[in-house]
Amino acid sequence: MHKFDKEFDEFFENPDIKKLLEENDVGEDSLIALKNEEERLWDVERYKVFYQSIIENPQIFAGKVVLVLRPGLGLPVIWAAKAGAERVICADDTKLIDFVRELVKKENLNNVDCIYTGTSNLLLGKDMVDVIISDWIGYFGVNQKFIYELIRIRDMCLKKDGVVLPDKIVFSAGFFSDEEQLMTNFGFWDKVYDYQMPVMKNACFLEAVYERVTPKSIVTAPKILWTFNLAPDAPEDEYVNLDNLSFNKKIILSPNANVVTINELVPGKITAIFVT
Repeated sequence: MHKFDKEFDEFFENPDIKKLLEENDVGEDSLIALKNEEERLWDVERYKVFYQSIIENPQIFAGKVVLVLRPGLGLPVIWAAKAGAERVICADDTKLIDFVRELVKKENLNNVDCIYTGTSNLLLGKDMVDVIISDWIGYFGVNQKFIYELIRIRDMCLKKDGVVLPDKIVFSAGFFSDEEQLMTNFGFWDKVYDYQMPVMKNACFLEAVYERVTPKSIVTAPKILWTFNLAPDAPEDEYVNLDNLSFNKKIILSPNANVVTINELVPGKITAIFVT
């Protein structure tokens, strides 16, 4: 078992952590945030990458000022502090920040500042931060415009020789077909107490849904949409800022070996476009 897997299991089996989760009321305004955190936490492979990037690279964090944007339930905050950061600042505009505050207190981490604020109101001095961590970007950077948020904060307070985690983002897209997921996410609205609610169903189709996509359900070869280099020292032709950031791109998706006939690519059979 990898050290991360052991620590991850111990984190959620810890009775103190369970007590914190039960006692901290996140409030109605943060229920969606809590649900998103639940989905993200079980993306173990992604969290393992962040764990290794932080814990196994103490030379990046030792004696540094680290900013964690939207820390969720606080795992990246703990790791940064344990990697030797002199100061860790974490900011979020949901009540989950109260849980993080209690968690760092339990872990006796006296070098962590938890700030309850939206990032648009987060005022930090120029060249104040050595490292920025945004594990939301590692999840899906376009959602809720988090990539804009990260770039703005980077340009405002990150040192020229600073580090962004992750510093490179690759977005790819394709079609996947899974009738079970289709019914779970959208079929509910076909019969709500014997009434059809197509308006609600159509509205749900416009919202992003986080799902684990199995290789078997992918029916087109994925295509890369965009590659963004967020490192402050990125080459000029790769450097991304708010002025040159663009999401306009057309791609052609072709059926892969999972599709027996082209007739399978018809409305009602395709569940959704996936973007990673």
